[in-house]
Amino acid sequence: MESSAHQEKHFQQYIIDRLVEQGWKLGDSKFYDTERAVYPEDLESWIKTSGQQEKWDKLERLNGAKTLEVLLARLDKALEKQGTMQVLRQGFSIAGCGLIEMTEAAPEDKRNAAVIERYQ
Repeated sequence: MESSAHQEKHFQQYIIDRLVEQGWKLGDSKFYDTERAVYPEDLESWIKTSGQQEKWDKLERLNGAKTLEVLLARLDKALEKQGTMQVLRQGFSIAGCGLIEMTEAAPEDKRNAAVIERYQ
């Protein structure tokens, strides 16, 4: 007698539900770039909301409608060459706009409200 209650999909859903409860953003798989293993819109949103809007603007001036594709291609190359942990820790560079940071460090104190808001 096989019970569907003990299948892995239930465990996966439990984990997803707990992550979402803690603020994790649940993505829609139809927007997932399987070749690059990233949600392109999330990457764009990260750049724009993590204090790097000026870098996005520079990229957009240089690349127009292809801005996101250029960013994704450069990220892909950086991940291939440097590895995921290195890219997360140190970011990656794009000619014409500089270093794209992929993490936000925890604020050392509460003096800068903008940094605290971005971190949360």
